[in-house]
Amino acid sequence: MSNANLLQLTNNDVWTIQDAYEGTLILGGNGSGKTSASGKDIAKAFLKKGFGGLVMTVKVDEARLWQRYAEETGRGRDIVLVQPGATAALNFLDYEATRSGAGAGLTHELVNVLQIALDGGRERGSSENPFWEDSVAQLLTNSIDISLMATGSVSLPKIVSIIRTAPLSPQDAATLSYDLPRREAIMASKGFVWADSSECAKFLTQAFENTKGSERSADFRETYEFFIREWAQLDTRTRSNIVATLMSRLSGLLRSPFRQLFSEKTTAPPDITFDGKIVVLNLPVKEFGEVGRYAQVLYKTIWQRAVERRGSHGRPVFLWADEAQFFVTKYDMLFQQTARSSRAASVYLTQSVVNFRAALDSGNSVNISDSLLGTLQTKVFHANACPLTNEYSERLHGAELQSVGNMSLGAGGVSGGFQRMMLPILPAVKFSSLRKGGSANNRIVDAYIYQAGRIWKGNDGKHNKNWLVTSFHQDR
Repeated sequence: MSNANLLQLTNNDVWTIQDAYEGTLILGGNGSGKTSASGKDIAKAFLKKGFGGLVMTVKVDEARLWQRYAEETGRGRDIVLVQPGATAALNFLDYEATRSGAGAGLTHELVNVLQIALDGGRERGSSENPFWEDSVAQLLTNSIDISLMATGSVSLPKIVSIIRTAPLSPQDAATLSYDLPRREAIMASKGFVWADSSECAKFLTQAFENTKGSERSADFRETYEFFIREWAQLDTRTRSNIVATLMSRLSGLLRSPFRQLFSEKTTAPPDITFDGKIVVLNLPVKEFGEVGRYAQVLYKTIWQRAVERRGSHGRPVFLWADEAQFFVTKYDMLFQQTARSSRAASVYLTQSVVNFRAALDSGNSVNISDSLLGTLQTKVFHANACPLTNEYSERLHGAELQSVGNMSLGAGGVSGGFQRMMLPILPAVKFSSLRKGGSANNRIVDAYIYQAGRIWKGNDGKHNKNWLVTSFHQDR
């Protein structure tokens, strides 16, 4: 099945599973039919071939759309909805910490995953001061380590509890080494002893006992020194700014329904897609806002890492992102570079290349967005009014020598001829005049299809071009 046909585009051109593994980008303006026509056909083709998958959502009706697709293709029982009130959930930190494999539980990787989610898919701008991001990463690293060493598990609420009760002064930190009478004296005079009332102190004590005499004792010492020496002695304003930077982005994930979905039990790990389940993240951005986006980027990143670890065996899977500009990260570019060997088909739908640039790039650089666009080998172009996207399409298809007629009027009358010139194979204007479906076009949607390294044959078998224009029937 590794190279089975997915779509019959013409009598002589098919689009296969191997083609899908190389990544797909569907571009089209609002109402162009990218979701209801080409997107619909590709989605149903995946379902018919038994793919497992992950579906991101922006619009509130996308989950219902995928439920309908699944019912129409006999896959209704394979839909798993991650949404408020459902049983499907993923404690993402504990999943990454306790999964099988040599790389499980590496704190640096846990922090990396969490920061991708906290950034919500927005890459750090070059003009920002990296001190605060680096300080947040250091705080997260030590908090995660203490939780793992103390309890053998980790969750967002545990991390936040450690951070909120960390020592605020050298005097607080010193109470950890005081004997009982001295603690009682402090309690009698001040009514508070950090070592006796702090969750952070409790975790430090448990971690010390659990790592005593083990290879992790050195790790404990590093973390202990961070909280007792470095953190406790930081300037109050600096420490407050670090915590505020972190908590401003974590707070949404700590509240219902996201706490239940991403910080408690795990009932819907990414691995279930390897058995044919289609996980729909029914947390649409238009309903749940930025936190819904954070949460979906988080799950997507965990899923991509799981796909990469499984290697080249197993059932084909897909990643589906309509309005993809809400979810793309730098990691997508890295993932797509090896997706083919992981049997993963990524499909990104968006209005324009400008959307990717706005989401991924900073300043005048377009390196990240162009790199991601370059890894998506199949590109479907629907009607578009974006000049930059149409110019991108024109450049993508290249230029060729063409004969151009000329005519002039002089004293001797009219004269004419031809000259050979390098001209665009598909001028940008071609992409602004495609049919967009609807009743006026009998629900027929046109698109140009480009695939790197491919010459299309067309219905007559003699087309022999690097472009193919074809039509899709729009969903009703």
